[in-house]
Amino acid sequence: MFGTNGRTACDASGNIFFNVGSSISRSGPFLGVSADGRRHAIYEVPAKENWRGNLAWTVTPGGDFYVLQEDFKEYRLIRFKSDGPIDGISLLAIPPGVNLEQIAVNDNDRIYVAGYKSTGEPKDKARPGFAALLDNTGKLVLDLSADAPEADLKARGTHPSDGDVTAGADGRFYVLGSKDVVVLNQSGGVEGDLKFKKPTHDAYARRIDYSKGLVSIIFHSVHRSDPNQAADVEVRALVLDAQTGDQRGDFVFDPATTGSVICFSAQEGYSLLAMDGNMAAKDIVPIR
Repeated sequence: MFGTNGRTACDASGNIFFNVGSSISRSGPFLGVSADGRRHAIYEVPAKENWRGNLAWTVTPGGDFYVLQEDFKEYRLIRFKSDGPIDGISLLAIPPGVNLEQIAVNDNDRIYVAGYKSTGEPKDKARPGFAALLDNTGKLVLDLSADAPEADLKARGTHPSDGDVTAGADGRFYVLGSKDVVVLNQSGGVEGDLKFKKPTHDAYARRIDYSKGLVSIIFHSVHRSDPNQAADVEVRALVLDAQTGDQRGDFVFDPATTGSVICFSAQEGYSLLAMDGNMAAKDIVPIR
């Protein structure tokens, strides 16, 4: 058994990645476990390379692991070899005053980042959104901020926010919003806009995954019957055709599961974090 912090992710082969660091920081280390559970690797930033904070991390469909770091508004991306050591570091050409929150990297080393701009507004005012496409050296390919959603920091203090991004094995980026999934090609061009309706009015679109022509969206609905008790979170999944946007499935996970999605596969279904005695495990929930 091991503790995990924040979200998990998997690559197109079903290998799973975790942040196994402290719950009060995002500094790692990170753990990669093979799909069959028999092999693992540790990804850790050495002290001499450690900046002020690790903001986010991601894995490509092919299994390359990346950590995004920030130090006084400078950003860099660390790429790791499959067995753990650092493979390369790139400084990212991010304008001053930008706070990055999301990242995805495809198998051609195109980098999508998103966040918001800090322009001196009062705390109760929404911040302008920021999004961009970068190449593998960190150079700006295209600024996509014109279509990026605003960041309502005040609202985030009381409820989750919509949004996520993933890189598909088809080379495209799938950007999750509150009502649609925007599909971007490697040059930043829009190739699709997949509309969806939230399963309930109080649901938040929290996670997106791609697998073999299908897009999975995970929704969280937060219910609190007593303000002095922890909230109950209902987890629901919507599956769309990645080309047409047609709905292929709508699922509510059995209460006997943790509801903690770690992987989506068009063939296998959903993998959810589980426990088997004193061992970390996964439950498989088929979608067909």
